[in-house]
Amino acid sequence: MRYGITSMGDALRDYLNKSRLKPRLLEVKIQENWGMLMGKTIARYTESIALIDGKLIITTAVGPLNRNSCTRKTRS
Repeated sequence: MRYGITSMGDALRDYLNKSRLKPRLLEVKIQENWGMLMGKTIARYTESIALIDGKLIITTAVGPLNRNSCTRKTRS
């Protein structure tokens, strides 16, 4: 590679790391794969999924699912 020339993939990766788009792209990826990650039953009862300040926020109106998710806090 010549001096001062960057591949398109490296340039996009650098741009995403420096911009505020990376968390939003991660959020979209989680939303698209939610059913595969958590299973069809949980996905069916999940109302919204958001990534806010590095925390995954899930909204559901189903009581047992809500209580179960509240008891599982982040692991450090």
